[in-house]
Amino acid sequence: MKMNEELLIFLGILLFWASLYVIHRAIGDKFKKEISIGPFYLYVKTSKLNRLFEDFSKRNSQKISKILSIGVGTCVIAMVYAIYILSAGVYNLITLRGAPAVMPILPGITVSIETFMKMIPAITIVVLLHELFHKIAFHIGKLRIKSIGFGIFLMFPFAFVEPDEEKFKKSGHFFKMKALAAGSFINLITAAILAPPVVYPPIYDGCIQLLYGPPAGLIVVGIEKNSPIDNFTHIKVGDIIVKIDSSRIRTIRDLDELDLPPKKNITISYYRAEDLAKGELIERSEWLITESDPLNKSRGVIGILSYSHRLYPLMTYYPPRISGLSFYLPKILFEVLFWAFMLSFSVGIFNMLPIYPLDGYEFLKSLLEALKLDEELRRTALYGISGVSLFLLMMNLLAALW
Repeated sequence: MKMNEELLIFLGILLFWASLYVIHRAIGDKFKKEISIGPFYLYVKTSKLNRLFEDFSKRNSQKISKILSIGVGTCVIAMVYAIYILSAGVYNLITLRGAPAVMPILPGITVSIETFMKMIPAITIVVLLHELFHKIAFHIGKLRIKSIGFGIFLMFPFAFVEPDEEKFKKSGHFFKMKALAAGSFINLITAAILAPPVVYPPIYDGCIQLLYGPPAGLIVVGIEKNSPIDNFTHIKVGDIIVKIDSSRIRTIRDLDELDLPPKKNITISYYRAEDLAKGELIERSEWLITESDPLNKSRGVIGILSYSHRLYPLMTYYPPRISGLSFYLPKILFEVLFWAFMLSFSVGIFNMLPIYPLDGYEFLKSLLEALKLDEELRRTALYGISGVSLFLLMMNLLAALW
């Protein structure tokens, strides 16, 4: 996305928040108890949704309680693993052997605004499931929930469940651990469910077979400037390459397996995106001369930019079986799956870091209390582990931003 487009999106976001704030001020006190708007944040808080999933929780309380008990053990492992990942990241930085272990999602800085907009559906799925399972855990423990809320900070959607804090503090140690682990546990379960089609995309191909045919072309997701395809052809980003000379191109792997030599005259057959959008399947052909790969002079390249082969559905054309279906839909669905998997796993792991205000902090506190350690020893262990975790996290974050 061009810089001026990103600037327009940023100005649009500023205008959106300014408009919301003006409307909220104009309405006055009418909805102040339910809706709160401030600089770049909005949330809706209600007690009317308290009965949501309450009946389900009561009917399945024993089964859910057993599942949450498994979640406690899983989240202990997640906490240890999160600290290990951060430690490995700091070690890689010190020894200059690799990148930091974490990368914050900062629109326009660490990810483009265009990419972030694609992540919003996945972020929404992750946060809603996280808070929903916290709510179910509170119901299992017969803990009163004051209110449920959801909202947005900048462009990040979020949700929260507000339990009766006094009663929660007086609850048993193991129940508190189950309630605190519930959110991360469901995120890890979600990541496990989504992993197969993301890690092994042929499974994804099979999942969409009812609506789309098998891979039949390579979507151009990027073109290198002054490359052969840029200089010799009218092919644009979004067009679909289906053939090079007489060889069929179904995925990025087919293109790489051609092993083209440099300075070879080749013919590229392709579909234009605008033709497909009109429902017209017109195969066009153009020629170009390959150039030497800067990293391998014996190999010819045409100038197509691509993602990892493991993410080939992001650049694969699946012909629709039903008229009117967008050929971009499989790409969009895979993006949502990919980000939901990545964010579910990341939140599930790093939310268990024993750093306030993450769930891992109170979880570790309850765990140490359940072990019936001396109060001074508990406090030393809690602050020590929390301090080390915070140091490791800040080192990784600072290195990532730098």
